[in-house]
Amino acid sequence: GEIVDEKERLTVLEEAREAVQTAIDKLGGQSMRSSRRTRVNLSVERASIYGFLATDQARRGASPEDVWSAYDAARTAARAAVGMTDTYFPLDVSLWIPADLLEIGNLPLQRELELRADICSVLDRIDPEYFSPEQQERFNKRRFNLGELLRLPDLSEEAFQALDNEGSTAGYYLRARSLGPDVGHAASDEVSTDDQKRATEAAAFLNQSWHKIDADFRCLRYLLQCEWIVATGRQLLRGERAPLPTDKAQRHQLLRLARVVNTVAGPGGDNALRYLEAVLVWLTDDERLAHEMWRDLAYETDFIDPRRVIRRHIVTGEDGAPLVFSGRIESEHDSGRFTVRVDEQNRRVQLLARDFPGADLAYGRTVPRFAIAFNYIGLIAVPVPKRGGGT
Repeated sequence: GEIVDEKERLTVLEEAREAVQTAIDKLGGQSMRSSRRTRVNLSVERASIYGFLATDQARRGASPEDVWSAYDAARTAARAAVGMTDTYFPLDVSLWIPADLLEIGNLPLQRELELRADICSVLDRIDPEYFSPEQQERFNKRRFNLGELLRLPDLSEEAFQALDNEGSTAGYYLRARSLGPDVGHAASDEVSTDDQKRATEAAAFLNQSWHKIDADFRCLRYLLQCEWIVATGRQLLRGERAPLPTDKAQRHQLLRLARVVNTVAGPGGDNALRYLEAVLVWLTDDERLAHEMWRDLAYETDFIDPRRVIRRHIVTGEDGAPLVFSGRIESEHDSGRFTVRVDEQNRRVQLLARDFPGADLAYGRTVPRFAIAFNYIGLIAVPVPKRGGGT
């Protein structure tokens, strides 16, 4: 085929980036589900184009500053795309760009450590359980191709100081990860005593370095993952109907941290972490604000994020067992969807008839036994799980 010279190739990529950005801006004010899905796809495309610009400049021997500027734009675009969808594709973009730059070389050691930190941070947030079989296969291929990049790099004190002197927080993230437990794709569902001990150590290190890491998404998200392990003995956002922290001080600390993470993530943010913040707001007794947050999240994820209906957490007691509530049905919105006022808390919760087969559900009737679970839409009454198994 016809060979495109370097200048023309850059021009084509830049024109493509501008066209994608223009399309995203035009779709920004539209609420149709097709528009939202298209916006997600375009956001992934934008990140890929920035990635091609960065790798193209690296291959042409451009200055490390120019390469890094393009990579930083790609990283920001990819991070925004990751938060908007549950699919693997933006995560894949977030992995191949730094991996390709490392393979090409020509970057200083500190920049290479920064790229390694970014790869590890992306892997820390991947839970393949929620991928389709096709996406799982794609992730497994990527994982194989990453090879030794899956391992945390050794970080000497000299390299740590060099990163710190440059204003990079990659060293803090890499050091915390060497202290702390596995999370994300490499983590077991079962959290061991050693995992909890290591999570405590990593959290202490990051909290002591707060003034350095309070604007770094990688460090903050890993700190939240460690604090969650300490508080609940579970991996963050792993599985369904997981227990929630019961200690009031821990709830407030986790809420403060979740708010900082979501603020640093920027507009749109990470849907899963926005959901988590809403749950913690509800647990710390600001019901009105929690419902506002769920309403916004439900609207923004409608038709584009299948994770929205997964019942991720359930209200539990100190023993980890679900708390049992009762309530009276106040209204029926549409067939099979009710609002129940919870006796013990004077709060309202949604209830779906399909979750309670055989129950006599109608206005004014009492629902004697249910637990309270959460998803992106809000809180919902569910049958009380049996000991030793689900419902």
